[in-house]
Amino acid sequence: MTTSSRGLEFTFGIPTHIVFGMGALGGIGTHAKMLGFKRPLIVTDKVMSQSDGLKQIVAKLSEAGLQSAVWDNIAAEPLDTTLTEGVQRYRAERCDGLIGFGGGSAMDTAKGVGVLAIAGEDDPGPYQRGGGKPVPGCVPVIAIPTTAGTGSEVTSVCVLTHLRTGHKLPIKHASMLPKVAVVDPLLMLSMPVKVTTYTGIDALSHAVECFTQIREHPFADTLALQATKLIVENLPRAIQDGGDRQARSNMALAAVMAGTGFEVGGLQFHAYAQALGAKYRGAHGLTCGIALRAGLRQIQSTATDKLARMAWAFGIDTRGMSREQAAAKAVDAATAFITDMGIPRITDVLPTTAADIPMLKKETLETTGVPITPEMAQAVWEEIYR
Repeated sequence: MTTSSRGLEFTFGIPTHIVFGMGALGGIGTHAKMLGFKRPLIVTDKVMSQSDGLKQIVAKLSEAGLQSAVWDNIAAEPLDTTLTEGVQRYRAERCDGLIGFGGGSAMDTAKGVGVLAIAGEDDPGPYQRGGGKPVPGCVPVIAIPTTAGTGSEVTSVCVLTHLRTGHKLPIKHASMLPKVAVVDPLLMLSMPVKVTTYTGIDALSHAVECFTQIREHPFADTLALQATKLIVENLPRAIQDGGDRQARSNMALAAVMAGTGFEVGGLQFHAYAQALGAKYRGAHGLTCGIALRAGLRQIQSTATDKLARMAWAFGIDTRGMSREQAAAKAVDAATAFITDMGIPRITDVLPTTAADIPMLKKETLETTGVPITPEMAQAVWEEIYR
């Protein structure tokens, strides 16, 4: 998207068919059959493989006349070796489609396996950013999130750590967009408090990073701003009472909206979070909160207009304020919210000190997918450790 002498220019599309609502999982058999699946591989983790949701998926697929196989050996944060094991299982089971069931790791892994299945290879490294090989396509994927955070159900990316290089980098291609996203908030009612917190902050990062960029994208910005408001209003409720169906539904909606927004509108601070994930195996939502809190401080003077507009999402009445005052209030509110939701200082939760800044700065600059100057990277890392 650009702004030129001809005025505002942008592109926008939602190729993923989104099925949202309480009980939406019941239609999984119909969706799989419409995609031509005969034997899909369900990609999930060991906890979700024992859940009622997984049993319902298998039963509904069977009712639709489909067989299915279950592979539940995904890593908490996707690794290259995980994808290798997954595609080998996909071939061994003679599958023809993929269903990612779980959090972002399950859905990302399903997409990565889908790429390797088309490529006929076992190593995802050459298809990660900078790997040199173009993505040849992806097996059709149905994404079923059980957390409200990553937005992987509506994005064209799989992020994984390659053990040999130590880098956490994405595979990204339009073919990796799930064909169907089945978003059923009932699946999220039993989400533990820590998972609720971390995934919710991940969604907040997507929304705020997308919205506060210095550019205008009417659709991405509208989705991101509304998602921010939904998270501010509903994440505390979901943490306090995991059975609050309205809060769970609103958080699921916010995650989808934020994911759709950043798919076309981009992100700003995720490179810092991914550096922490690669080096210390920090939970993604945790590292996103740490990075967002610092990043907002650093863009306060350059993204004043956007931050002033964001104040609305945090319930701030900006009447009578200057843009600078409103932006400052918004940053204060956002950083306080992140802390109040349980995101601690980096040194309280990860085995690191400020002495690691040069190494982390190097990792950030080598792996980022957005323009970051060395000066900005240094400033953000110093803010993170302040």
